[in-house]
Amino acid sequence: MNLYTTCNACRTTFKVNTSQLRQSAGQVRCGYCKNIFDAFGTLTSHVPKNSKKLRKIPLPNKKTFEDHLKNSSLGGKIVENVAQDDRQDEINLYETEFRMNPKPRRRVYFWLILFFIGLASMQWAFLKRQVIVEKYPIIYEKIISHCRIPECGSNYIDTTTWLDIESSDLVISDSSGDKVAKLEALIRNKALFTLRYPTLEIFLLDESGGVVSRKLFLPYDYVLKYDPNVGFAPDSELVIRLKFNVEERVITDYRMTLKPNQQIMKH
Repeated sequence: MNLYTTCNACRTTFKVNTSQLRQSAGQVRCGYCKNIFDAFGTLTSHVPKNSKKLRKIPLPNKKTFEDHLKNSSLGGKIVENVAQDDRQDEINLYETEFRMNPKPRRRVYFWLILFFIGLASMQWAFLKRQVIVEKYPIIYEKIISHCRIPECGSNYIDTTTWLDIESSDLVISDSSGDKVAKLEALIRNKALFTLRYPTLEIFLLDESGGVVSRKLFLPYDYVLKYDPNVGFAPDSELVIRLKFNVEERVITDYRMTLKPNQQIMKH
């Protein structure tokens, strides 16, 4: 079925097809006045009666015209040029140039750029997650709490921001001439996500409060069947029981702290 559309500027009618209209989103260029318009607005299956046609130039007298051609040195060149002009008029009357609508393409580019910016931001946040946790722990906790993919539980964060020492007790016994310290402590992970087990730092103090000795215990020292691929579960407690020898004779107090493993390794 033939389809026709009419230019809204010069009222010239053109023949079109549906596949070209779909591809160009209906945007066409008038072959007569070069106006760009929406072909769907005037699309019909017949040529409108009020459509404008090209001006017709009066034909010269046949006998005079032929005599002129015979006497002219241009000869067939004029005939060829006239035929080309007639064809060009016919093309201008019945054909038009289809133009792709640039708006959807610009919209796609915008969303692609936005997607890549978001992807780069997420990659940066993943690489700098340790810094983000230390400076903005609340923001990180909110992000993790809304995460529903398994990858959120991997690559545990090495921080003590959400770890609390609920209780601790150090008893030093003097049996058979050797002093043995027994430590019992309870630590809690208040975070909504898994953390790495911390390093325990114990300071033994004298009567004046000065540090007599400093002890460090890594996770494999106090976690039973320690596995580096398994972290400190969220919202859970851990009971710590440790025994170690004490060489110092005068110990009246102690202080216990929790340190990230990376911070201890740097020292």
